[in-house]
Amino acid sequence: MDGTNGVKAYVSQPSGIRVRAKADNAGPRAWGGPTIDFFDAGGKKAFSLTRPGAEFYKARLWIPSFH
Repeated sequence: MDGTNGVKAYVSQPSGIRVRAKADNAGPRAWGGPTIDFFDAGGKKAFSLTRPGAEFYKARLWIPSFH
């Protein structure tokens, strides 16, 4: 991907869509972060979703047609 440190979850779908959660070391729990990153099949970052106050550690994509 992009050499990011602190990756806690990385999911790759058969379609090539990828999802990543990483620690930001800024919240009350250093092991999580409030943002989930989404990547297209080519590995280019498509968008990110942030939930203020959240501490994501794992990520799973339940519906491949999330977009």
